Order: sequence, then C-alpha cells, then structure tokens
Amino acid sequence: MNRLRAYSPVDLLERSSTVTTKPTSRASARVSTKATRRSSKKTARRRAQPASPARAAKPAVKAVAKAAATTVKAASPALRALREAYGMSREKFGRLSGFSVRSQANWESGSKAPSDQAALRLAELARLHRALATVMRPDSIAVWLDTPNLAFDGLKPVEVVERGQIDRLWKMIFLLESGTAA
Repeated sequence: MNRLRAYSPVDLLERSSTVTTKPTSRASARVSTKATRRSSKKTARRRAQPASPARAAKPAVKAVAKAAATTVKAASPALRALREAYGMSREKFGRLSGFSVRSQANWESGSKAPSDQAALRLAELARLHRALATVMRPDSIAVWLDTPNLAFDGLKPVEVVERGQIDRLWKMIFLLESGTAA
C-alpha cells in the first residue's frame, strides 16, 4: 500500500527553501549542506525563544483595539455625535484628537473606517467627554477647552492635549470629583 503524505503550505515552503540544486563538486556540496543546517538551526532557535514582553502584550492591545474599532466602525455616525457632543467644528476637534479634517470627514461619511489606533483614541476622547460632563455642564465643555486656564500654566486645555499631556486633564477631573481641588 502506497501512503501519501499531506504537506501543509508551511511545510512546502520550508522544503522548497532548503532544496538545493545538484552541486558540481564535493566542496560546494558541503557548503550548501552546512548553509542549510545553519539556517534550520537558526529557525529552531528563533522558534524556541520565548516572545519578548512587548510581543506578548501586542495581542492583548490588538484585541482591545479591535473591539474599540469594531464599535466605532459599526457606528460611524457616532463619530459625528462625539464631535457634536464636544460642540466643536472639525478643525477644533482635529486639534483635540490629532486627526485631520479629511480623515474625520471620511470616517463620518462611512467611506473609510478608522484604524485600530484611531479607534482607541476616539474611545479615550469619548471617556474624557463623559468625565468632563460630570464636573461641568456639557454645553460649556467646548468653551472650557478653548479658554486659557491658570491650572495649566495659562495654556488652553486643548493645547495641553496637543502637547501629549492629557494626564493633566485627567488629574484635574479626579481632583474636582474628589472635592480636594485647591
């Protein structure tokens, strides 16, 4: 009975990369055999090494991003609703979010979906809006974001976000909610 072995595409790829043409001399045969052994040892070592912490964390981040992206992609009108909840034009919302006016228009129209990172950023901005709405009237958030504030050394809160210091806003919200702001 003749048995046929089924190869997976990965097996076929590995087999095709290690097959060499018939060498013309014994010396070149030894060289090609050594090269094949060396490359297969390197591959085995790479497979045996544990993933770095950054690599191990990537799937978790991707899962969260995918969930957020699915939520945002499923409801493109939600982007417009978020921007309108802030009471901002696309230009001002672009300063707050870091997204171009064109990207916002594409996402709002549904012609393109935001990337995973963009979806995470939008989810964070939605959380920020909900938190700001607990400490001030929702209709005054846009004015507050565009007004210089002594708590931020005279900067506008939107400028603080642009500089990548959104944690300062979260700290202010925490202090206002806890009642310990001085």
